[in-house]
Amino acid sequence: MIAFWINYAAKFHFPGKKVMYIFPLAIQALPAVLLCAFMLLCQESPRGWREEFQEIVDQLEHERRLIGDATFWNLQREMRTIAGDRKRVLVSITLIVCQQMTGTNAINTYAPTIFKNLGMKGTTTSLFGTGIYGIVKVMSCICFSMFFFVWFFVPETKGISLEEMDQL
Repeated sequence: MIAFWINYAAKFHFPGKKVMYIFPLAIQALPAVLLCAFMLLCQESPRGWREEFQEIVDQLEHERRLIGDATFWNLQREMRTIAGDRKRVLVSITLIVCQQMTGTNAINTYAPTIFKNLGMKGTTTSLFGTGIYGIVKVMSCICFSMFFFVWFFVPETKGISLEEMDQL
């Protein structure tokens, strides 16, 4: 959502300039630059590194002992034969395929063109419409996530209909 508004601001404040294309990309790099800069300010002793490294080595060795002879193909066969794992994989793949079939990527890519075709004049106006679309998209995702959480994870509402939920 923030990227929509950064593009709108760049078009609004730097119309027709080369900066209009560089500014949004530079803003995206800002968190990474800040992370690298502040990582250099972290104080850690070499002794802490050695202890942490040894803990990691011990954990990896423990996991290797637990896995045993689990090769890639053994794990793939196990995934297909264990019903719970198979269901998890199928649900994940189905969600990804259905998300791609909704066309949201096409709407994101062509939103300025779509808003122009709907009668919004000018690039700045269509970018503003794209920003509004971003807000609507984020808010609808938040609403759905809250509904999903209540429906499936709040014990009082688990498995009951919406009518029964109204009576609670």
